[in-house]
Amino acid sequence: MGKIKNQLLAQQEEEFEFELSYQEYLQDNFSEPSEIEIIEMAREMLSASTFQEMLWHLVSANNIGYRPMLGA
Repeated sequence: MGKIKNQLLAQQEEEFEFELSYQEYLQDNFSEPSEIEIIEMAREMLSASTFQEMLWHLVSANNIGYRPMLGA
């Protein structure tokens, strides 16, 4: 019984170290996606009508300089 418990603890410790090293890797090597990449991801995940509605809130169709997030 002690041998199995030791093996289980060793396996749990190994998995913890692996997860910790992966988290450290992500922290060191993560870069935020660009605006174009975010739009492409949204296009892939949303239906066409939902994507178009979202896009209308971001860009005005008749005024290229319109930026609602920047304020008046």
